[in-house]
Amino acid sequence: MTTIAALTSLRNIALDRADACETVLAMNLHFGVAREIGRIINELRHGCIDIPSRRRARSRGLSDEQRRAAPSHSDHTS
Repeated sequence: MTTIAALTSLRNIALDRADACETVLAMNLHFGVAREIGRIINELRHGCIDIPSRRRARSRGLSDEQRRAAPSHSDHTS
């Protein structure tokens, strides 16, 4: 699932919950969440926010095997 598809799904859930709310406050909160997710989707579509693909991100860093073999920060003791 792409980032935009996942955000669209979350936005639709927020809108569905807003429709099911019994209080105006709860409805407005859900509509606010949906509006902000919509804003983020628009920024992604117009290139204001850059999300590197997994393939590009992996090519710049360690391979999966190197990441598994490297000690994690939680392994260090002081």
